[in-house]
Amino acid sequence: MKKSPLWRLLLVLAAGVGIFFWRGGLGLLPVERSLTWKLPGAFGDIRRVDVQLYDGDSLLERTVLETPNGATFEPVTKVMLRGGEYRGLLMIWRADAGVAEVREQKIVVDADSEALSVP
Repeated sequence: MKKSPLWRLLLVLAAGVGIFFWRGGLGLLPVERSLTWKLPGAFGDIRRVDVQLYDGDSLLERTVLETPNGATFEPVTKVMLRGGEYRGLLMIWRADAGVAEVREQKIVVDADSEALSVP
């Protein structure tokens, strides 16, 4: 029994559509991204970290870490994002300062980025 070429074409087309959606549809669909927030300066001085991710004025994700003995790792957030530009805020409170260091970053997410470092 001979299979028609149309069957093969439909199978290839279905596989292509599946891969398209699995990889986020060229950045048009949100996929899970991992953002590693790089902390400047000495980790031992850091007492609190607040990271925020915005799409325009909308807050998408916020993570607050309390580190009474100093930071031991850089914060990582996982969030569903589509391709585009986002705004990140990194606020760090150190042991010897009463006010936070605030850093604002533009984050560019392309279709292939699954893990990003900020800044």
